[in-house]
Amino acid sequence: MNWETNRKHLGEIKSGKSVNFTFIYLGIPNIKGVKVGCGSCTTASLINNVLRVKYTPGSFPKHLSLKGQKEQKVTKSITVTYETGDTETLYFTANLIK
Repeated sequence: MNWETNRKHLGEIKSGKSVNFTFIYLGIPNIKGVKVGCGSCTTASLINNVLRVKYTPGSFPKHLSLKGQKEQKVTKSITVTYETGDTETLYFTANLIK
C-alpha cells in the first residue's frame, strides 16, 4: 500500500455541510493523476504528498425521509493513477444525516 491508509470514515455529516480531510502518500511511484468518483460532491488535489479532499454531500434523499429514515451510509472513491500505469483506489465513508 502506497498510502498511510486507503480508507477513511468521516462519521456523521449533515446534508450540505462540507468536510475537509487528507490522505497521506507514502509510496515511491510518482503520481500521474487523481480522479474523484463523484465530481459533483467531491474535490481532491495533491500537494506535497498530501491528497486534500473536500466532500460536500447533497440533500438527504426524499424517498428515505418519507420512510422515516434519518441516516444513510455513503461510500465514495478516489482513483489514483501512477506514472507506471498502475492504479489504486482510496475510499471514504460517511453517515449522511438529515
